Amino acid sequence: MSIPTGARPLRGGRHARDQSAVDDEATAGGFDRRVWRVVGDPLVPPTARGPLDGMALAVSDMVAVAGQRRGLGHPVRVATSAPETDHAPVVASLLAAGASVRGIAQIDELGNALTGTNPHVGATTNPRAPDRLAGGANCGAAAAVALGHAQVGLGTDTVGCLRVPAAYQGLWSMRPTQGVVDASGATNLSPSFDTVGWVTAGVESLARVGATLLPADVATVSGLVVDPAILAAADDQVREVLDPAMVGLEHWDSGLLATDAALHAFQTVVAAEAWQVHGRWVEEHADAIGADVGARFRHAASVDPVWTRRSTEQVAEWRHLIRTALAEQVLVVPTAPTVAPLVRDADHLPALRRATIRLTCLAGLGGLPTVSVPLSTTAGVPVGLSLVGPAGSDLALLDLAAALA
Repeated sequence: MSIPTGARPLRGGRHARDQSAVDDEATAGGFDRRVWRVVGDPLVPPTARGPLDGMALAVSDMVAVAGQRRGLGHPVRVATSAPETDHAPVVASLLAAGASVRGIAQIDELGNALTGTNPHVGATTNPRAPDRLAGGANCGAAAAVALGHAQVGLGTDTVGCLRVPAAYQGLWSMRPTQGVVDASGATNLSPSFDTVGWVTAGVESLARVGATLLPADVATVSGLVVDPAILAAADDQVREVLDPAMVGLEHWDSGLLATDAALHAFQTVVAAEAWQVHGRWVEEHADAIGADVGARFRHAASVDPVWTRRSTEQVAEWRHLIRTALAEQVLVVPTAPTVAPLVRDADHLPALRRATIRLTCLAGLGGLPTVSVPLSTTAGVPVGLSLVGPAGSDLALLDLAAALA
């Protein structure tokens, strides 16, 4: 599928529309609107020459691009938001390094899901497994890279919003140490855990972007370890792929698999902060929010402030525990507990969401850098393996990933 010249915005819609009409509109007009909201050739040219010359960005619809609206995966936001006056700093840095912006990529509704199914545009295509979900929230940016329409997908990662689509679509992803990449100009879901990151088709591109955006390391890495309890949180199909990759690694009883209490604390803080960021808008447009995300925000509205304070304290305790326990080691974990679910099962995934966050929240709780490495089953279905490193070891972690590749 070629990408046409010039920018084309996606027309809006409501979640109650007939899905066949949504699907028909999604592929009308020369580009897949389940992947892109706006595209150009390029949409924004580079501002200088540099190490990223020739690389095109798919920017998720939560990151500011000057002259474009931040729609957050919702047509009402697209219609009512003013165009951005400035690029997000991360976009400006990449443009100054020679990259261009190919377009604005679709996300899950308000960035608050992990499936890649937006009720306003339909389920984003998974190019590596067309009968399976693309993963979210940065579903479109990942799919654009997997399709070869962009070399870098740029977005944010909170509960696995970049890592999960990377795992489902056979891509590399980088979630930096919390706070080392300027996240201003990127709409928050949960400021305590949000991190700007990126996905690419190869580790060399992943590292080139890292060399542009990441500061010098303040920590080192000394070896790879695996915790059998964390590995056991994945299903048989994933473990069959990961087990051979674990041969020779030191086994470590880390105690870091998120307990029910830690998972509850993490999800409580995410919900409370998501409501602080989006609650007023959600209340004003409740009838235009999809059922899944709407239920999540209704829960967020009910979170007791006392529980939020207690959960915030527990998160701080877990961050200290994780960082102290990990020291200079790199923990190898499944990126997601299963391969991408089948599209037909998209409405029956609450248990999988919880199981996925139990794995992905380790990096969020610790504020740790994580590289997701693509592997695949014998049938060619993508699987992700994550390298979780010490805080501030981002460049060393990318070097390690490149060596393993």
